[in-house]
Amino acid sequence: MIRLLCRLALISLAVAEWAGPAVAAAAPRDSIVYLLPAPRESVMLAPFVLADHRGYYAAEGLTVTFRTVPGGAKVGEALSRGEGDLGGASGDTPILLRERGFAVKGVALLGGHAFLTIMADRRAQVTSATMAGKRFGVPSFTDISYYALDAWRRASAIAPGALSVVALSPPALWEQLGRGDLDAIVGTVDWGVRAQRSGITLDYDSADQHFPAMAQAILASDAAIANNPRAIRKFVRATLRAVDAIRRQPKRSAHDYREMVPQSDLTEQEIATVFSLLGCHVYAGQQVAGAFDGRRVAALQDAYLELGLVRQRRDPTLFFTNDFTHE
Repeated sequence: MIRLLCRLALISLAVAEWAGPAVAAAAPRDSIVYLLPAPRESVMLAPFVLADHRGYYAAEGLTVTFRTVPGGAKVGEALSRGEGDLGGASGDTPILLRERGFAVKGVALLGGHAFLTIMADRRAQVTSATMAGKRFGVPSFTDISYYALDAWRRASAIAPGALSVVALSPPALWEQLGRGDLDAIVGTVDWGVRAQRSGITLDYDSADQHFPAMAQAILASDAAIANNPRAIRKFVRATLRAVDAIRRQPKRSAHDYREMVPQSDLTEQEIATVFSLLGCHVYAGQQVAGAFDGRRVAALQDAYLELGLVRQRRDPTLFFTNDFTHE
């Protein structure tokens, strides 16, 4: 059913979309330094680009400065040292960083599903019953991409050596998937859109079907949460507005994004497809926009304890707060 709804959403890209422009507030502005885990041009960071471009932050009375810190873990470490007000990483990052003494937590989760998606060549018919003997690609053997794939293998009662798994760079993954050298990859949906340039058709399934992974999160240090809650609430509200626009209006959002990031290697139609896939496979699934599910956070901590990535079980509320997603 989810797959059918997503296909229908992709078809609906041909339907015209519209939205009124945001009006900037005239009141004095709060300043926010936001640390990005990748270059701002990355399409997976589109909510922040759109919120800035459309004036959503300005309408909240914010002046936002973006800085890039390579990798979500580095973002969290920098936030704990006071080198930024907010930053981006995957939702599991506070679990790993608290283990190392960095006092950060998530203040908003950008979607109810995992940031990573399993993308399979439809011709290969990759299912739990048929995955033995298939060729899979992941960007790393030490992150959620591999953990989710291995959890799927174990749940399917398949022996460890019964499937081929390679770790490659993202471009190599989508190129080999497009050529048919791999049957499936685990990564972000834009990789699948690039693979489809070769003419293949992919099936997309969220990685959280097999492992309690989460979407991108907005992080803040404990000190920032205590000292600047008003600005954090404004930033979260504006960013979630952009997430909702991408989910509801992928075609119009793609047009605006392409204007803001003309150097993107993706065409406007490809960006619209990425946005529609994000709406189906990442952004959907939250009863309250931006809110964390405490049960999933606890399940993910348990999984990391089992994997030996953390050694101490902590109260899951140390890793997130939903104070900024409830009005």
